[in-house]
Amino acid sequence: MWRRRISEAFLGLLLAGRPLVAAECFVSPTGTDRGSGSQKAPWSLGKALSHPGTVKPGDTIWLRGGRYAGVFTSYLTGTAVAPIKVGQYPGERATLDSGTVTPNGASESAMYGLGVNGTYTWYMDFEVTNSNTTRTNPTAGSNPPNERVFGVGLFARGNKIINMAIHDTAQGIGSWTPATDSEIYGNLIYYNGWDGPDRPHGHGIYIQNQAPSVKHVTDNIIFDQFDMGVHAYTTATSVDNIKLEGNTAFNNGFIVPGASGGAFLTGGGSTAVQHP
Repeated sequence: MWRRRISEAFLGLLLAGRPLVAAECFVSPTGTDRGSGSQKAPWSLGKALSHPGTVKPGDTIWLRGGRYAGVFTSYLTGTAVAPIKVGQYPGERATLDSGTVTPNGASESAMYGLGVNGTYTWYMDFEVTNSNTTRTNPTAGSNPPNERVFGVGLFARGNKIINMAIHDTAQGIGSWTPATDSEIYGNLIYYNGWDGPDRPHGHGIYIQNQAPSVKHVTDNIIFDQFDMGVHAYTTATSVDNIKLEGNTAFNNGFIVPGASGGAFLTGGGSTAVQHP
C-alpha cells in the first residue's frame, strides 16, 4: 500500500511539472455567443474577443473564412511567455469589414475595425478593411462626423500585428502610447485614408511611444495611403524608441493631386525624441 501511495505521489509531481497543452478555439461568421468555441459550435467573433473563461494564455483562436461585418474590440489577455494567438484558419480567408459602421460619438477604441484593449496577444494573417466606397468627407479635420472607421488600434501592452492585410480604412494601424512592447511585423498596408476639404487624411501607421520600452515596426509593405506611410508624431505624449527596420513604403500621399504626404515622418511635434 505504501509503495502504491509513493508511486501515486510521484506521478502527481510529474504531471504537475508538465506544461499544459494549449487549446484551439474556433470562430465563424455564423458562430454565436452561445457556442462552445469548438469546430462544430464556433463562437461569434465578439464572443471570442471578449476573452471567454475557457481561453487561457497560450491558446489559439482560429477565424474560419468569411466576412465579419462590424467593429470589434479585443480584451484577450495572454502573458509574455504564453501569448494568445488569433489567426486565420489555414487555407481560408477571414475578413473584418467595418463598411456598414459610422463611428460618430464612439469611444476611441470603437473607431477601429479591430481595437485591441487586452494584452500579449498576437493577431495574424487575416484581413481588416472597410468596404464603404465613399472616400471624401465635407468636414475638415482628422476626426470629422461620418468618417470612415480606422483599421487596427493598439491600446495595451505586448500585442503583435503580424502578416495582416489592412486596407481601405480611415487609417491602417494606430499604435498609441499605452501599447508598450508592441510589434508591427510583415503587414500589407494600403489605400487607407480619405480626402477632406482641408487636405487628404489617413496614414498607414500612426505611432507614438514612451521610453524605456521599444516598439518594433519591421518588414511591412506600406503604399498608397492618402497621407503618410508611417507617421510618428505627437504634441502631447512621446515618440521615443521606435525601431523601424526593413519597411518598404511608396506612393504615399499621391492619391490626391497636390497632397503633401510621404513615406516616413518621424520625430514630429514639440517634444524631444529618444532613439533605441
